[in-house]
Amino acid sequence: MGTGTDRVPPDPLVTGAHRVVVLDVLRGVALLGILLVNIWSVAETVPGTVPIDELVRDVRRLFLVDKFHMLFAFLFGYGIATQFERSGTGRTTVRRLGRRMAVLLLLGLTHDVLAVYAVAGAITVAMRRISTGNAVRAGVILLLAVAAFYGATALLTSGADVPAEPVPAPPGNLLADRLAELPTTLLSLPDYLALVLFGLAAGRRGLLHRREPTDAALWTVLVTGLVVGVPGAVPSVLAPVEGGLDPAAAVARGLSLLTAPAFVAAYVAGLLLLHRTGIGRRTLGVIVPAGRTALTNYLAQGWLCLLIFPAAGLVDRVPTLGTLAIALAIFALLLVASRWWLRRFRFGPVEWVLRSATYWCRQPLRRR
Repeated sequence: MGTGTDRVPPDPLVTGAHRVVVLDVLRGVALLGILLVNIWSVAETVPGTVPIDELVRDVRRLFLVDKFHMLFAFLFGYGIATQFERSGTGRTTVRRLGRRMAVLLLLGLTHDVLAVYAVAGAITVAMRRISTGNAVRAGVILLLAVAAFYGATALLTSGADVPAEPVPAPPGNLLADRLAELPTTLLSLPDYLALVLFGLAAGRRGLLHRREPTDAALWTVLVTGLVVGVPGAVPSVLAPVEGGLDPAAAVARGLSLLTAPAFVAAYVAGLLLLHRTGIGRRTLGVIVPAGRTALTNYLAQGWLCLLIFPAAGLVDRVPTLGTLAIALAIFALLLVASRWWLRRFRFGPVEWVLRSATYWCRQPLRRR
């Protein structure tokens, strides 16, 4: 690996005064949503004895589960599109992105979902010459196939006794655990790939960095997304998958995944509208450092959850509101750390490794 930077084209989406702040805002919001979803899976939160506990769990299922993982996948696909926009679709760009996906796959040994991003990204790079319209159609077909799979599961399990999902065992060897979980994790590849393809299509259109949709268009997307997304998510509140994948839960899961992209579109539109207001821009600006170091934060918040709950023996011991408070504290801590880091360095530590591997030359890290 070289040490120069002359072969690396300037990237206005990553560095410099023209960085597209709204992309960092969306990444930061996605990180917070993902943390609020994932921490419950790690903590195995104790059912609360007050009504607000159940309300928090229902709000999580209705507005967070599936939506923010898909938002992150959408932004991942958007990033691939901007790479192609800057550097073309030739062999050099393909090699760069291939190295990028290889590093993500290795990181997936510590955070298995990153392996899904790596595989989805590699497939998207291989499909780089697909038309924008066909990318959207392929994404829709994948989501329909996922919904059909859960529909078939509902039919096959009808009348059968379905056990509740087991409580995860305490972590042993991290690498062995991740390798064992990888086949199950890759079952989520179709819906992640669908959102990556949607992001690829949106990035080609420049919807978040070249064009500026009108307020009227954004309000239309916001309202339509909620009208489609909320009814699709309600069954997952009434028949949560945590109770076991019985027929009702299987149907609910399929509907949630099928309609979650509408929620994603609504969230993007709503955040864009909020960012256009003075108070909204200032408020959302607080989370920009997290968005600029999104991959570092993604990994760090997962590791902190494992450290706080399984490693410290707190699994199934913390009530709902306590888990929520811990999640917000983790996000706030990492946000402060990200702000401190970016005052001194150009990229987050994991972003620096990923970027250096992508361009196969060591990138400058310290700010001058």
